[in-house]
Amino acid sequence: MDIIIASFDSISEVDMDYTITMYLHQYWMDERLSWSNAIPIEEMTLSGEFSQNIWVPDTFLANDKHSFLHEVTERNKMLRISDDGRVAYGMRLTSTLSCSMNLRNFPLDSQNCTVEIESYGYTTSEVLMKWKHPLAVHGVEKTDVPQFTIIGYQTVDSIVRTATGENAYFIVYQLNDFHKDGLNESIKSGCLA
Repeated sequence: MDIIIASFDSISEVDMDYTITMYLHQYWMDERLSWSNAIPIEEMTLSGEFSQNIWVPDTFLANDKHSFLHEVTERNKMLRISDDGRVAYGMRLTSTLSCSMNLRNFPLDSQNCTVEIESYGYTTSEVLMKWKHPLAVHGVEKTDVPQFTIIGYQTVDSIVRTATGENAYFIVYQLNDFHKDGLNESIKSGCLA
């Protein structure tokens, strides 16, 4: 899988969450969807709605509070199938994600907010989830967050053991640092008091 961060829409210290818009792309092989060389097409791009007719991963965001898929002008989902059964499946979504913030050093704090991705029901013996390549997260460096500076990110692959088995678990850490404008506002407020 890979992710493109389109925007950081908001960060709320009060609600301990942040909202991002992203493109989530997943890739897998399904030989049942392959076709013979008699058809001179190597790849077909289909409406995302076609995904209801085939198997797709049950990927979800574990720290999600609220999400929605974009629907202007059409539902923002994409499905591409290659003649050998390779599948590329993508969607554009906006998600509000929980982020436990430590505000003890406010306004000089820094926060680690995550995008926590995992399979809802499949175990690692049934579905092997992994990043498409080591640099599978894009767009972070191009986003702007008012009052915050994103100082970096990292991806982590791990396994979560639950009562139903082991699930692959991916974390994208967004390392946010309070911007100096917030410090300036705090100093101004302190001087006025």
